[in-house]
Amino acid sequence: MKKLYKISLISSAFILGACDQVKNFSDQKKQELVAKLEQKMNEKMRELTEQEEQNAEALYIAIRDKDVATIEKLLEPQAYQEMQDDETALLELSSYIPYYDPLLKKERISFGNQYYVGEGHFVIATYLYDYGKSQNRYTVTFRADQTQKNIAGINIHRTFYSSQMKFN
Repeated sequence: MKKLYKISLISSAFILGACDQVKNFSDQKKQELVAKLEQKMNEKMRELTEQEEQNAEALYIAIRDKDVATIEKLLEPQAYQEMQDDETALLELSSYIPYYDPLLKKERISFGNQYYVGEGHFVIATYLYDYGKSQNRYTVTFRADQTQKNIAGINIHRTFYSSQMKFN
């Protein structure tokens, strides 16, 4: 009976030691995985290139002018197809951009890098177009690892101001 007790005690100690080693191994692997993911995220984080800035501006103008050929050239195929599938998308987006109002100011107001599970890394920039009576917030999204520099997505949000509520 004493031998059985010793054997069970030794085997319990061995099992606990093995579990502790597995836990330490698991923690170490977790830390390595997190470090690799952080490194990949840092590699993907970047600024917009000059070409991407130009493409963003060209797309804004192409939407205003309803220039379908330029829009197709600048958007990723999937984004262009989504716009084509919605018959009112181009009409709605172009209606937000004043054709005759003078542009008083254009500036980039935010910038960031995002990661979406299943989609990948993106570079997102938002511009403010100020026309005096209204402002547009124009957001463009590029794939961070993309070499073609086509735009993956856009959004235009228009805000109207009355003459009493104009902020400088």
